[in-house]
Amino acid sequence: MNEPTIYDHARATGHAHRMAGGLEGDPDLRLSPEHRTAAAVHGWLEHELHTGKAMRLSAEDYTRALEHAGSTRRHPPAVSPHAPKASADEPKASADELGGAQ
Repeated sequence: MNEPTIYDHARATGHAHRMAGGLEGDPDLRLSPEHRTAAAVHGWLEHELHTGKAMRLSAEDYTRALEHAGSTRRHPPAVSPHAPKASADEPKASADELGGAQ
């Protein structure tokens, strides 16, 4: 079964609000600064650009990604294979951690 999308999690956790001028196929969707930071750190926008689909994560991985967004380390299961390359001191996520090949 597919995990929910990052936008499903954002709505469920209060990290998405309905306002004029939103994004992601929903003209009224606005994302919290925490969500936008996690998206940038973990490559969720690049994932969507490359695949045409929103990143899918478990609720736990979404929450951990938000927690890691304020640090220099990523939460490996939340990193898209299309994310910018990690720094040399950051561990790379394995295919198993990413949920298998995309």
